[in-house]
Amino acid sequence: MSLNTSHYGTNGVLLFNGEMILIYYDGVEVLIQPHTSLPIMNGNKKGRIYLTSHRIVFINKNHNDLFQSFSMPFGNMRNLEIEQPVFGANYIKGEVKSESNGRWDGTAKFKLWFNNGGAIDFGQCLLNAGKLASQARAAREFVYTQVNNGNIYPAPPPAYTTLNANNYGWVPLDRFPDRPQGNTVFMYDQPPPYGGIYPEVNTNKFDERQKVPNVQNGFVNPNDPSKIYYASAQQEDPLAPPPSYQESLDKKKG
Repeated sequence: MSLNTSHYGTNGVLLFNGEMILIYYDGVEVLIQPHTSLPIMNGNKKGRIYLTSHRIVFINKNHNDLFQSFSMPFGNMRNLEIEQPVFGANYIKGEVKSESNGRWDGTAKFKLWFNNGGAIDFGQCLLNAGKLASQARAAREFVYTQVNNGNIYPAPPPAYTTLNANNYGWVPLDRFPDRPQGNTVFMYDQPPPYGGIYPEVNTNKFDERQKVPNVQNGFVNPNDPSKIYYASAQQEDPLAPPPSYQESLDKKKG
C-alpha cells in the first residue's frame, strides 16, 4: 500500500502507463487500522474507489484532509473477505502491507464500506483480478522497479473507456455503461512498478517500429496518447493484442 501517491489535482486518479480502470464506485467509506504512527491514516475516509488492472485506488472526496489517496496492489493484499451484516452496509475487509517507498511501513487491516451498494460485485471482481495477477506472476517472475515521478498527462481513453466483454467476462459491465470522466483520470509516462492481470513481458526490449519502450503489460506513446498497446508474454509479437480471458483459460487447461 502507498499513501498519497495516486491522486492528481481535484479528485483526479493517477494511473501508470498501461494501467486500466475496470470498475469504480462512489459513496465508499474506508477505515485503515491500527496505524497510530501516522495520524493522517486514522479515522474513516469517504470517497471513490477504483479497481484497476493492477490494484485498488481510493480517492478521498475531502480536499482538506491530509489523507488524499491510497493504493493497494493485488500482491500486497491478503485475507480478503466480503461481509454482509444484517444491519448496515456490506463491506470488504482484509490486510495490506506497505509498498517500497509507499510513504509508510508495516502491515494494516482495512475495511471498505459500500454505502451505495456494490460490495459483492466489487469483491468478486477483485478476487478474479487478483487470481489473474497471481497467475501472471507465477508465469513470469516480476522484479519491482523504482517509481520515479515522470511526466503526467490526461490519460487516453483506453485507460477508462468501456471494456470488451469478451476479455472481461467477470466484470459486471452492465452495471458500468459509463466510464469515469476523462478530466478525472491522469497518467504517468512510466509503467506500473508491479504486475497486473496480464503476463509480463521483457521491459528491456525496444520496439523499433514504434520507437517507444516495450513495457510490462502495455504502453501508451506519450507522443500520441490516443494509442495504447497491450502485450502478451505468450506471443512472439509484443504489440499483438492479448488473448481473451476464455482463450487464456483454454490454453492453460490444454
